[in-house]
Amino acid sequence: MNQYFSIKWLAIACFFLGFCPQILLAQKFQATMTNQNNNLIVKIRATGGAITTGFANMEFYIRYPNTTTVAWGTPVVNSTDFPNIAIQKNEPYTTVTETGFTIVRFFLPPGTVTTSKTYANGTEFEVFRVSASGSGSIALEMIHRDAENPYVLTLVDETASIEWVGAVKFYGTGASGAGAIQILPLTIVVPLELTSFSAKTDKNVNKLDWETKSERDLSHFIVEKSSDKADKFVAIGEVKAQGNTDTPQYYSLIDAQPSFLDYYRLKMIDNNGEFEYSKTISLARSTVSKEKLAVFPNPTYDFMTIQVQSPHIGALFKVTDQLGRQILNGQLKSAADIVDMRSFPTGIYFLRVENIEPIKFLKQ
Repeated sequence: MNQYFSIKWLAIACFFLGFCPQILLAQKFQATMTNQNNNLIVKIRATGGAITTGFANMEFYIRYPNTTTVAWGTPVVNSTDFPNIAIQKNEPYTTVTETGFTIVRFFLPPGTVTTSKTYANGTEFEVFRVSASGSGSIALEMIHRDAENPYVLTLVDETASIEWVGAVKFYGTGASGAGAIQILPLTIVVPLELTSFSAKTDKNVNKLDWETKSERDLSHFIVEKSSDKADKFVAIGEVKAQGNTDTPQYYSLIDAQPSFLDYYRLKMIDNNGEFEYSKTISLARSTVSKEKLAVFPNPTYDFMTIQVQSPHIGALFKVTDQLGRQILNGQLKSAADIVDMRSFPTGIYFLRVENIEPIKFLKQ
């Protein structure tokens, strides 16, 4: 039997017998969920007063239409506020089924007890977050049903004797309020479905290619590169996205300054400024170009990346037109600096860096 129901009957017995006063305290928890960069974040807050407790059982149930495909990541726990937790998931959860829906259960494994902490009244505490990817809009609902064991939101203290969920289970936009069936909706708009991301050598450059299956309110891609470790990335180029489409889109970018081993990833940014990263890929090559200076894309449209070899980082640069008039100047602060070219008229320009041969490029 689910712990929620054993505690529920214990509470009834306490009421008639006149003892077990803790179980009837007003202090309770409510739950909510939010979205950040396609991470579903589950939070709780105490209501009616601060609570000092650990947890022996936690269960959260989320459903979505079974016509939707969702790829869930591994739950990442807020270990500061919830020590010793390793939230797991049942995907899909089949102990209870509901026509037309897929149910996912996130829970504290049996036998796990968290360290006791104080949870201030009204303060939100993130329990865990988990990535959710798919295509287009994902309509999620956190769900509680009194009548369907074990389809219930559950928070049980570390002694497994007190159920900390109150009459109103959820808070947040669209929360349904008290009742035998309570729902909290949340829609995640996945900006894109990335089908592939690859890199290959092409003479003296590295060529990056990627494909999307669909896009929703997607703004642009920033390609990031690391040449020494896979955790120190710099932007080397920007590519505008199609934006909204259900048909495959193909993109590419040239890295004109490859090294013997490079790591690449995509930063995919939507129109609201939210972003997510692709997986990191690597590419090794036996030879590298001796070119000291490169620009791409060429022709350029909005943003241009200037790549230099490390000895020239810190050098001064300027951009001139065909008449030799200086249009822009600055200092190269990294091996790959991005320059905003959106205000430049269409035409031919020259990039000049001290002690390096100038490079001609076209702005379209």
